[in-house]
Amino acid sequence: MIVEISTHGSSLKRDHDCFIIQNVNEKTEIPAEKIDAINITANVLISTQAIRLCIEKNIQLVISDYYGRPFSRLWSSTPGRSTELRRKQYLNQNTNFALKFSKEIVTIKLTRQKHYLTYLKNNRKNPSNELINAIYTLDSSALLT
Repeated sequence: MIVEISTHGSSLKRDHDCFIIQNVNEKTEIPAEKIDAINITANVLISTQAIRLCIEKNIQLVISDYYGRPFSRLWSSTPGRSTELRRKQYLNQNTNFALKFSKEIVTIKLTRQKHYLTYLKNNRKNPSNELINAIYTLDSSALLT
């Protein structure tokens, strides 16, 4: 879940393993396990304990301007899930499986592109030569045969 705080004067605090979001009208308590990111787009008071909980639970804290454009991000510098995945990808990049898998992805993409260009050609009164040449090039491709 991505939590967005957009009410001026709100506060983000911590209570054990929960975040407390409080403004003038209401007080909301959300368990940290349910949160993937917190996006703040207003003037909000953030406690250091809430920031610490974000870091402990690998929750990204994004501070954005009024229009939603992020200008600051805070996340833990310790290796997380994406780092482990990237390491495994690097270890397997020079294997036969990786080559076969990559060729399969490219073949599927080119096949679908050819079908789309053929669809466009069939639904045009006067298809352009560029479109016809592109279909011919894909037909003669070694990957699609």
